[in-house]
Amino acid sequence: VQYSKDAKKDQNLIHTLMGNDVALRKDFIISNAINVQNLDIWKMKFFETSKYHILKKSTYISLRWIGILGQLISINIVHFYFNFGFDFVISNLIVFFGIISNLFLIVVYKKTQLSDRSALIFLMIDIFQLGALLYLTGGIVNPFVIFLIIPSVFASSNLSLRTNLLLVITTIVTIIFLTFNSKSLPTPIGDHFHVDFY
Repeated sequence: VQYSKDAKKDQNLIHTLMGNDVALRKDFIISNAINVQNLDIWKMKFFETSKYHILKKSTYISLRWIGILGQLISINIVHFYFNFGFDFVISNLIVFFGIISNLFLIVVYKKTQLSDRSALIFLMIDIFQLGALLYLTGGIVNPFVIFLIIPSVFASSNLSLRTNLLLVITTIVTIIFLTFNSKSLPTPIGDHFHVDFY
């Protein structure tokens, strides 16, 4: 707003913009909007919210339930239907830990949004939980290893650069660890491969 040298005119302008007459203020804005020049929207308070990085809790919880359900189904199908041998009990305990952490978000964590720091903690839990399952079921050769990148991808559009870097580094370190350290891929119980001597 540019003020003139006419004090009365300036007072009327201030009254129009700052007064209680909403209709008058609306008419003024509509009438003068076309004449606005050099409007710096980046300095407006509305756009300062971009510096606050948050994650919607309900969306995150729903995605975690989908992941947990998928893990439970995979573990139990491989064990009971295909009769493959692996650390079945420990694998279920790891998934159970994921269930507990999700219930914590629902029951204890009362906020509707996850702060940048809280989101980092729970996404780290997701990486370590899936990493532990992959360690027990073949490591890097397990086709589900691709799911390790999901926390980083999910965070990329919602959280800060520092949080994203920490998640990417943690994911890379986890993948490198699983490349050289893991138990064997689940195999059929009691099925032995034998080659006769020539």
